[in-house]
Amino acid sequence: MLDTTRTDSSQTDAPIADLGPLAWVFEELRKSLDAANKAIKRFVRESEKSRNNDLEAVDPSSLRVARQQLHQAVGALEMVGLIAPAQVLRAMEAAVQRFVRRPLVCDEDAASRVERASFALIEYLEAVLNNKPVHPVALFVQYREVQELAAAERIHPADLWSFDQRGIEVAPPADTPPLNCDAPMRSLFDRLVLLVVKTNSSAGAQQLAKFSAGLSVGAADSRRKTFWRITAAYFEAVAHQLLPDDVYVKRAASRILMQFASFAQGQNQVSEVLLHDLLFFCVQARGATPASTPNLVAVRKAYGLDAVQPVDYQLASLGRYDPTILAQARKRINSAKESWALYSGGDASRARQVVDQFGLIGDSLLKLHPASTVLAQALLKAADQAAHDPAGVRPELAMEVATTTLYLEAAFEDFDPNDAEMTERTQALAERLDHVRAGASAQPLEPWMEQLYRRVSDRQTMGSVVGELKASLGEAEKSLDQFFRAPNEKGCLHVAVSQLGQMRGVLSVLGLDQAVQTVVRMRATVDQMLDTEVDKDLAREAGTFQQLGNNLSALSFLVDMLNYQPMLAKKLFVFDHDKGELLPLMGRSLAPEAAQPFTPPDFEDFVVGLPNVADGFQQVVSQAHQTRSLDSDVSAPDEILTASAPDQAVVPVGLVASAPVPVDVSQAAPAASAATASEQTAEDNEEDELLDIFLEEAR
Repeated sequence: MLDTTRTDSSQTDAPIADLGPLAWVFEELRKSLDAANKAIKRFVRESEKSRNNDLEAVDPSSLRVARQQLHQAVGALEMVGLIAPAQVLRAMEAAVQRFVRRPLVCDEDAASRVERASFALIEYLEAVLNNKPVHPVALFVQYREVQELAAAERIHPADLWSFDQRGIEVAPPADTPPLNCDAPMRSLFDRLVLLVVKTNSSAGAQQLAKFSAGLSVGAADSRRKTFWRITAAYFEAVAHQLLPDDVYVKRAASRILMQFASFAQGQNQVSEVLLHDLLFFCVQARGATPASTPNLVAVRKAYGLDAVQPVDYQLASLGRYDPTILAQARKRINSAKESWALYSGGDASRARQVVDQFGLIGDSLLKLHPASTVLAQALLKAADQAAHDPAGVRPELAMEVATTTLYLEAAFEDFDPNDAEMTERTQALAERLDHVRAGASAQPLEPWMEQLYRRVSDRQTMGSVVGELKASLGEAEKSLDQFFRAPNEKGCLHVAVSQLGQMRGVLSVLGLDQAVQTVVRMRATVDQMLDTEVDKDLAREAGTFQQLGNNLSALSFLVDMLNYQPMLAKKLFVFDHDKGELLPLMGRSLAPEAAQPFTPPDFEDFVVGLPNVADGFQQVVSQAHQTRSLDSDVSAPDEILTASAPDQAVVPVGLVASAPVPVDVSQAAPAASAATASEQTAEDNEEDELLDIFLEEAR
């Protein structure tokens, strides 16, 4: 019988239920990576200039700045639960740490590798935010490059595959004679593994699969039984050429041989890392059948691996363009769209501007999607013809250019250079433009164009709705904050009542029933405060101010989520009638009754903020006090701001950006040599300054 009990661990980092925390830290992450890349490039330039001028060695302080930026970014990603991308950032940090110790290693090529890794990481995170199916293993090419720079001992694609195999056991196969880890079997294993590694022998791998199945039957404990059953599945995949013939697959066979040797010596400990790697290859193997690969089928079923898609980890599908070029392209398209609308509407002064802006769009297309060259040329020709036509823009041409611009806006909003449809559609749009430019009538819109119009229209409508809600929420929050500070002045409450009424109408149209109930309760509370005298101390004891503050925070979360996950916003918030509060569940194990309300530290300084922030601040400050005297220049990658668990509120990004780097004592490296003592002292002083800033911001 197979034990099909599954763990709760997700097999990949994406999709995560709530993208809110990632959305909140994403821009700061982008800025941190950009600052780190600029610091590394600055060091490379200064180092090159120093070598040319025969001057002394360049001060590596800019590299330390880059390392600090990367270290903080690691902590931010770990707090939002993206472990695999954080692993890539750790590798980047380790590479920069090596640059600090060996500045000559940091050349232009090394800086480019770190930069490409940051490009890939940003592209991956954008894909996650856009709910696109992207696997973190797709980051492996860039991960390998920075790991090589860091001189890492282990570089493996399974490092980016998050899967907890503990607690899942696979029974040995039936009707298979048992085998033991004795000397004769080890001799056979040695020869067959050598044959498979050297020649990729299918017959040898098939024989190893049979031996492994027998060893699974003969193993004394369940973990060893599971290990040998998974090993049999791996060798079956190799025998039927379901895995690539690369160094990672071959090294796994050699490591199995080492595990065999430890078993033969009487050691029963199974390498969980090796087990994880073998399961990763079982995921990568496609085409398994019960007749040819029974062990592989059994293992995939036991671990639920059929639902996981394999990834070509040797293909660089991410990081092929600079994200700033994509951001620039989006701005150019938006500007051209507005200018074209004005020009086609009769503003002849925009003629030259329209031609220039569509030329810039063509430049962006060539950089980001070379296959769209034909569309870039057609668009520029259409704009040029319209600009030089004495009769003005023909309605057919105006409509066709507007349609093309709309498509580009949508395509670059969710840009995927691997999308085959983009090439087909850009060519079709180019043909339509050339057709209309030649004087023919406009063709009917194709179905995908109509869908495009609807999608863009829905997005714009939701954007305007979210903007309206944010404005109303901001006004209500400002009014209530004024009242919290001066309860005797009730004039500001009338503004809050009006704004809450507007919010109720919009939220009702959107079908956000839980939020509507929250706003109704808030308005009733505000009406009551308007009708009666409010005693500050009694209101605090009753929790009136705290309740309103918590609801404003939760509504702010909900409105932000409407921008990127409108459907999820309806599911991740629940109104607690007993507490009178809207509780953000955040898609995790946090139950409504387990949510801790935010208690303002002092009434006079009360500011509506994130729930649980006070607790999070207190834990982080305690962590910082404990680690204040530790040396920050360590070789091992550290945790940052680990005091706040993933299911708690995320510490504001501004705090993350200015916080010092707490170091885990168990991870700290031995003390550096006396030769670097002065350098460490300087860094300690820098840490103290950062800590003072951190504590002040926490207060």
